[in-house]
Amino acid sequence: MEWTIPRPSSFASNILGWAAAISSGTPVPDLTGPGARGVINPRDVAEVAVEALLAPGHRGRFYTLTGPELLTTADQAATLAEVLGRPVTTVDVHPDAAREQYLEAGMSEVYVEGVPAGVAYARGGGNALLTEDVREVLGRAPRTYTQWARDHREAFARVRRSASAAGA
Repeated sequence: MEWTIPRPSSFASNILGWAAAISSGTPVPDLTGPGARGVINPRDVAEVAVEALLAPGHRGRFYTLTGPELLTTADQAATLAEVLGRPVTTVDVHPDAAREQYLEAGMSEVYVEGVPAGVAYARGGGNALLTEDVREVLGRAPRTYTQWARDHREAFARVRRSASAAGA
């Protein structure tokens, strides 16, 4: 059996979960504090996967897929603020508080018990890794988080309009 394993870092699209907080002006939760990540655009992940499936030379390879820069949650919020033209702030959330919020939101106990290890790993800098794997596979640099934010500006604006319309 032939195989290739793409291992993406933190997805830029995870930030879509912030849309409601951003539209209400509420700070977005920051579980990872100073821990930076090589945030990757999901389009790059998809393009690497297609290339690995269709082109020769990828059999038996592991690709760790990252964006071109290390970003903290605060960095991502600052980029969104610039792109959206309005403040996007963060609030540090202790993992114990997050655990309670997840349980209240109805997430499974198994999921909730697994979160602290991943958060601690990222918070401690374990995800602060950049690779050249996207460039190696696609022959170009990975897209930046700023590009992703610009491409998805409307997702945040749509929530804002919906919230405004609901209050009218």
